[in-house]
Amino acid sequence: MKYKNCWDFVISYYKKHLGIHLPIVKIEKSYAFHFLNEPEKTNWKKNDTPKDFDLVMFYRWLPEHIGIYKNGKVIHYLKNAGVVCHDMNHPCMANWRTYEFWRRNIYES
Repeated sequence: MKYKNCWDFVISYYKKHLGIHLPIVKIEKSYAFHFLNEPEKTNWKKNDTPKDFDLVMFYRWLPEHIGIYKNGKVIHYLKNAGVVCHDMNHPCMANWRTYEFWRRNIYES
């Protein structure tokens, strides 16, 4: 399946695998940056220790990309490669300066 961007993939994944309908976030150049400025952000909490289905926010200088944490890996959509799954230690992950993990409030224990 072809997605418009990384957030479009996250919306589809959450709906299909978790039954959660996430809103369409108006995005432009930096997808994750726009997520941080949307009302949807209030439904998420930043966490230091990732759990399955947390969002992974990728940073270079600004947050620029979003994926989903699952079984110690990141599932994410790349325009030229499609949906990929990488171990957090995979060499391609070195392109990102840092990560943040965000958990949807309904998963709080």
